[in-house]
Amino acid sequence: MRARAATSALAASLALSCGRPDAGEPQLPEPTRASVDAGGSSDGASSGALAAADAGPSEADDAGEPAAPCRAENDGAAAFDAYRATDDDFARRELYSWTSKEQAARMAKDGVLLWSTERAGNFRSEYLEALHRVAARKDEDGRLARVLLEHPTHLARRYAWTAAFATAAPRGVRSYGDVLVRIELAPDAIVGRFAPAERPALRFASLDGKAVPLAEATPARIAAIFHVRPPEGGKVAYREYIVSNPLLVQRFEVGTPTVQRELDREVALLRRSAADAQARAPFEASLAFKLPAYVFEPKKVAALATLLEGRKQTVPAYAHGESAMRPFCPGR
Repeated sequence: MRARAATSALAASLALSCGRPDAGEPQLPEPTRASVDAGGSSDGASSGALAAADAGPSEADDAGEPAAPCRAENDGAAAFDAYRATDDDFARRELYSWTSKEQAARMAKDGVLLWSTERAGNFRSEYLEALHRVAARKDEDGRLARVLLEHPTHLARRYAWTAAFATAAPRGVRSYGDVLVRIELAPDAIVGRFAPAERPALRFASLDGKAVPLAEATPARIAAIFHVRPPEGGKVAYREYIVSNPLLVQRFEVGTPTVQRELDREVALLRRSAADAQARAPFEASLAFKLPAYVFEPKKVAALATLLEGRKQTVPAYAHGESAMRPFCPGR
């Protein structure tokens, strides 16, 4: 696979990334995939935005019949399986992240998906707090945590999940935004599961679900982390994906027909499942966090559907990179 090089320089500004403050910084050229595993750490000069792919921006127009056969889509409760994430089955290629109209415009202008860095603002997420704690260990967990914190390829991040509906109602009082970003990882990517309270805290899997030895979890192969935080200190338990390697992002897009179809699909799924008792377990396995808005009750599930339905994607269509995934069959 060709190396994807970072290309853009961004001015410093304050923005939101799936509910997290972030800002861009002036950039130096980032390493290509061929050079990522040579090592390196954060020295204050190379942090900031990273480009997502070398395929270049294109105006997205995927109307009409897909070129490749479409994927079959299950009906009823089984349809939630596409969004389910468990401790043993967490490697996902397709992820979704809410953002603001301002960030969507910035993506289209600069062709950059990831620019939120720890040093860019005055906010440190709970994921980063946990990484710093684990990085102090003198074991494999500590080594890998330091890679995720310090390696130049992993300095910028975007928080995401497997489904749009599962983060449409945020954990806090502030919305994550109403523009949906679809993210598609490269087929050779691996995804890590990070549970800081466990030993080992980190383990990895390929996108086909096979375990990857820690020695093979190199910076060039890690695309995203599945962060699991149990309930502690009175705080709600939650799960999230953190995309941190732009060289392993095959494609990202906003405002395209593909993104709108995904929202329409989720709205239809929620409406037909709201009163289906068999949908409770798969619905709950698809959640990023369990809040009152996500209790499986007919009125609350219907309210989620209404929330999504009100988020028509009206931003200009933009896509970066070429998709290698078959779309869902229209109308199913």
